[in-house]
Amino acid sequence: MKAVIITVNTLQRDENGQEESIELTTKGTYEKQGDVQILCYDESSLTGLTGTRTTLKLFPHSLVLMRDGKITQQQEFLPGTSQKSLYETPFGNVTLTMYTHELTHTLTNGEGEIELRYDVALEGVHANYNELIIRSREDGTN
Repeated sequence: MKAVIITVNTLQRDENGQEESIELTTKGTYEKQGDVQILCYDESSLTGLTGTRTTLKLFPHSLVLMRDGKITQQQEFLPGTSQKSLYETPFGNVTLTMYTHELTHTLTNGEGEIELRYDVALEGVHANYNELIIRSREDGTN
């Protein structure tokens, strides 16, 4: 396991074209298991997910996002497909459907970038378009 600094840039655009962007920079970990690259980090109040650990498993052709803690979710992103997941919160559960437009990456040995573009539908109703750019670099402080 390798200590890394992870920067997550999120852009959300609703059906009216209103945009909101968030940037989170945090310490995390990187490991590789066979052909799967894994990034883990703790969410913060900035993302509204305090108390939640996010794990990103990057496979050769897909990405699985797993959240555990106050929020629980397991979501697969596979370009050109729609995938459903259950988003579990202390206030109730919601079914999300993600249509993945694009997934690209340059991640190697914990350094590089993952780009993900997808639509989110909440309980079957289109909610918004998202762009997620995740950058990882070695944590030189350890």
